[in-house]
Amino acid sequence: MSFHVKKKINFSKLSFRVTELKKELHRHNIAYYLYDNPIISDNKYDQLLFELKKIEEKYPELLTKDSLTQHVGLVGGENSKYVHHTFKMMSLDNGFSDEDVIIFNKRITNELKLTKNIEYIAELKFDGIAVNLRYEYGYLKQASTRGDGNIGENITTNIHIIHKIPLVLNIKYPPELLEVRCEVLIYKKDFIKLNKYRYHLGLKKFTNPRNAAAGILRQLNPKINKNKILHFFAHGVGELRGMNMPSSHSELLNWYQKIGLSICGEYSVLSGVNKLIEFYKKINIKRFNLPYEIDGVVYKINCLSTQKKLGFTSRAPRFALAYKFLSKEALTKIKAINIQIGRTGIITPVALLKPVLIDGITITRATLHNESEIYRKNIQIGDTVVVHRSGNVIPKITSSILSLRPNDSKIFKIPNICPICNSKIIYIESNLIARCSGSWIECIAQRKAGLQHFSSRKAMNIIGLGKKMIEKLVNANIVVTAVDLYKINFKNLLRLDRVSNKLANNILLAIQKSKLTTFSRFIYALGIRHVGETTAKELANYFKNLECMFKATEEQLLNIPKIGSTTVKAFIKFINQPLHRLLISQLRDVGIYWLNNPNTKGNKNYLKEKIFVFTGSLYAFKRNEAIILIENLGGKVVNFISKNTNYLVKGQKPGKKLEKAIKLNIKILDEKNFVKIVKGFSTETKI
Repeated sequence: MSFHVKKKINFSKLSFRVTELKKELHRHNIAYYLYDNPIISDNKYDQLLFELKKIEEKYPELLTKDSLTQHVGLVGGENSKYVHHTFKMMSLDNGFSDEDVIIFNKRITNELKLTKNIEYIAELKFDGIAVNLRYEYGYLKQASTRGDGNIGENITTNIHIIHKIPLVLNIKYPPELLEVRCEVLIYKKDFIKLNKYRYHLGLKKFTNPRNAAAGILRQLNPKINKNKILHFFAHGVGELRGMNMPSSHSELLNWYQKIGLSICGEYSVLSGVNKLIEFYKKINIKRFNLPYEIDGVVYKINCLSTQKKLGFTSRAPRFALAYKFLSKEALTKIKAINIQIGRTGIITPVALLKPVLIDGITITRATLHNESEIYRKNIQIGDTVVVHRSGNVIPKITSSILSLRPNDSKIFKIPNICPICNSKIIYIESNLIARCSGSWIECIAQRKAGLQHFSSRKAMNIIGLGKKMIEKLVNANIVVTAVDLYKINFKNLLRLDRVSNKLANNILLAIQKSKLTTFSRFIYALGIRHVGETTAKELANYFKNLECMFKATEEQLLNIPKIGSTTVKAFIKFINQPLHRLLISQLRDVGIYWLNNPNTKGNKNYLKEKIFVFTGSLYAFKRNEAIILIENLGGKVVNFISKNTNYLVKGQKPGKKLEKAIKLNIKILDEKNFVKIVKGFSTETKI
C-alpha cells in the first residue's frame, strides 16, 4: 500500500510573491497610464497579471481588495481620500436677469464708493467639475475635487485621463506653492461617442456631459483613459506662496497660459453694466456652437486687490456674479403677494402661485427679493408670470406676460408699518432693501426667525425645534429669547397642540445635548448680520474665546482673511449692544459650553482629514460630546461607512456599520483606543 503525500505549501513565500507581483504591476500601471510610457510589453504585463490571478484563485485568503485583478488601471475611487482645501472652493452667487446684473454692479459701486465704471472680466461658466491642482515648486503634487468647498476628493491618481494637464509647469523660477482652480469637462462630440460606446457594452448611458466627466474621474476604463477625452480650463487661484500675485485676473490667465496651463480664450475685460449684459447676450447665442456645455457667464472684478477688499460671504465671493442661462421655466399666475420677515428684520416679498410643475417639482411660492425688483419687472397680483427653477435654488419670477394681464390686477406695495409689530418700515442699502425698524423684542416675526436660526442644524442643532415647533412655543409665550429654550420643561411642551410624551422627551433631550457645541457654531447661532457659517469659523479661529471676541476692534477684524468691512461693522454693532452681551451671559448661565484646547494653535488640525463614524453607545462620552471633540481637533464625523472612512468608533451593541467596516478593511477603534487618540488634546472650558 502506498500513500500520496501532499506537498506542504510555504504561505510565507507565496505571500511574498503576491506582494512583489502587486508592486511590479502597480509600477507598470503608473508608467503606462500616468506617463504614457510603458516599460514592458503588453504580453509580459499580461503574464504577470495571469500569475497573480492564478495564485489568488487557488488561495483566496491571499486575495485583497487592492489587488490589480480586482480593477483595471490606476484606481482613483478605492484609494481616494478626502482633501481639506486650505482656501475654500466657493460657489458663486447667481443672477437670472439683466436686473440682477444691474443690482450687482450698483452694490459694488456703492460699497467701493466709485463715481466711474469699474473694470470687470467676463468669462464662461462651464458646466463641469470644479478641481484644484496643487503645484509645489512647479511639480504637480495633488489634484482634488471641490466637494463641499472645504473637503474634496483626492483624484491625483486620475489626472492622466485629463488632456494636457502639465505634470511640471513651464517656468524657470516656479513659486513654492500654486493652487490652480480649474474646471474639468468633456466635449459634446466626445460625450456622444462615449454614450455610443457604453451602449454597445450594455452599460447605462450618462445623462449629461457633467455627469460623464464626474463618472470618468471616478471609474477608470483603459480605453477611455487612452483617448483622454476630459479637458480642463484654468480660471482661478487658491493659495499662492513664493511669488507675488498678478495685479489682475486677466494677467493671471495670461500667466497661466505662458506656464503651460490651458485657459479658455472666450473672455473679455469690460467696463459698464451695459457691456456686461451685451457679453451675456453674445454668449447666449454663441453657446450652442461651442464644443462644450456652459450654463452661463461669470463676472468678476478684474483687479485682484479690489477683490480682496470686498471679501466673501459664507458661501460665495462678494466680487463675482454668475449670470445663468434660463432652462427650467413654466407659466403660472400670481394669486397673492405676502411679506416674509427675517431674523434681522429684512422684508422679502413672496409670491403665492397657482401650483405649477417644473422639472417634476410642484411650485407654489417664489421669491420676489425686494420691492424694487417687483417694479423693475412690472409684476402685479393676478399676472401670468414666467417662473424659473434651477437645482435646489428657491424658484423665482423672471418676467410678467403683460399681454395676459387681467383688468383687475393689483399693484403690490410694501406697507409703511410692520404688520407684525407696528414698527416703522425703513429702507437700507441705497433704498433697495425694506426692513422692520423694530428689534426682535418688539417683532415676533424676527423673534421666530431668530430662534429658528439658533436651533438650526448648522447652529445649535436642536433636533425637533423646527419652524412649526418654534411658532408654537413663541405663540404660547413659553419662549421669548434663546435662553428660554433651555428653560423649557415637560409641562410646557405638553401644553402645546399635538405634542406627545415621547416627542416632549425627545425635544428636552435634544436641548440638553445642544449645550455642548463649538465656538464657531455658537457665534453662528447668535444670528449676527452678514456672519455666516464660514465667517463664524474664521472668527472662532482668530479670537479663541468670548473674552477676546468682546474686546475686538475694527482694525483686528479687518485683518481676518475673507472678512470685509460690511461684516466688520455689523459684528462690532452686535457685540457692543448691552442687550446682546446680556443674552450671551445668560446663555453661559444655562450651561452652554464647548470643548476648547488651551494650545489650539498646535493641535486644532490634529485630526485634520480624518473621517470618523460611530456605531453603538459610548460609556465615557455622550455621542454629541465625542462628535464635538473630533470637530474641535479638525476631524469630521459622518453617519455612513465608505471607502473614505478612516476610523469606525465601536461602542456597546454596534450595528451593521461594523460589518461593512470590516469588509472595507477600515480601522476599528474601541472606546478605550478612541480615548487614547484624543487624550490630552482637549479640555472642557465653559464659555
